[in-house]
Amino acid sequence: MAKVLITLPDELLKQVDQRARKHHLTRSAASREAFRQWLAQGDYIAPVDRPGFLQIQNRMEKARRRRKSDGSAEEWLRRDRDNR
Repeated sequence: MAKVLITLPDELLKQVDQRARKHHLTRSAASREAFRQWLAQGDYIAPVDRPGFLQIQNRMEKARRRRKSDGSAEEWLRRDRDNR
C-alpha cells in the first residue's frame, strides 16, 4: 500500500480526528473511506475550501451564457478580469 502526505487546515484535521475516534478508526482508515465515498459520487467535488471558487464559477457560467454573442468564455473572463 502506498503512503501519501496531504496538507489539511488545522480545524479540518481536528474534525477528522474526532470523527475517526468516534468510529474507532485510524486517521488513515478514515481517509481511505472518505476517498472511497468521494470516488463513488462521480466527478463532482464541492468547492468548500477553495477561496474565490464560487465567484469564478459564477463568472464562468455568465460567460457561457454570453459566449454565443460575445466570443469565447475565456475571452469574456479575461475582459471581466481586466475591467476590475
